[in-house]
Amino acid sequence: MVATQRKKLSEIMKELANTVVRSPFSLSSAGANAALLLAHVAWNRSLGEEASESTYRQVLAEAQRVNPGLWSELRGCDPERLIARLMRLKRQRYPLDDRVIKLCVLRRGKVHVEWYEGSDVRESRRMAHGHLQRGIELVLGGNDEEAIDHLCRTAGMAKEEARGLVMKLRKTLWGGTQ
Repeated sequence: MVATQRKKLSEIMKELANTVVRSPFSLSSAGANAALLLAHVAWNRSLGEEASESTYRQVLAEAQRVNPGLWSELRGCDPERLIARLMRLKRQRYPLDDRVIKLCVLRRGKVHVEWYEGSDVRESRRMAHGHLQRGIELVLGGNDEEAIDHLCRTAGMAKEEARGLVMKLRKTLWGGTQ
């Protein structure tokens, strides 16, 4: 049996980023980074992962400060429209690829991508939700110390961090009473 080989994510990101630039041959470093950022955001959004708009807009604003002609290098000046276009391309070309991108940058002129398997991310979220749910149940039952121990054991929190979270939960759940 032959294992299916997936295309390197760095190659895919480069391919997608190139679809939103006017000319890959006359692209500044800021333009290349902006295109990669948009491809990164679009990829993860197409998987249901949300990137804070304020975060990537800050990066784009900094890129524009460094290169005032940034938007003339791209196929539009509306990041949301470019992201929507890239999302459509991701869904068309790579519908089954569910890798979640953690990092996508240029290093020494080459695209570098770090990622997680999407199934691993979903499983981690499910587990974290379950751990928090159990912590809430313990707080509701008045078992604060057990909730603290549970959060330390399952979420890897330090005792003081877990205690702070339990106090916040207690205040939220009980409105500061009890």
